[in-house]
Amino acid sequence: MRTTTDPAEITIDIFDLALSKVLSSPLGNIYPGDNVTFTLNVYNQGTADAQNIQITDYIPSD
Repeated sequence: MRTTTDPAEITIDIFDLALSKVLSSPLGNIYPGDNVTFTLNVYNQGTADAQNIQITDYIPSD
């Protein structure tokens, strides 16, 4: 005799991070040596809390 069972439904909470980087300095020409400011925003699009997250923004040397 063959029996059939419904598959189990499992919910897994995950964090799903998205990052945006926006130039916050005034618009216009930017020249070497000028100071500029960027705003980094991190959004958690997941269902679990994101903890101990580190953001590193590498700036090219040229």
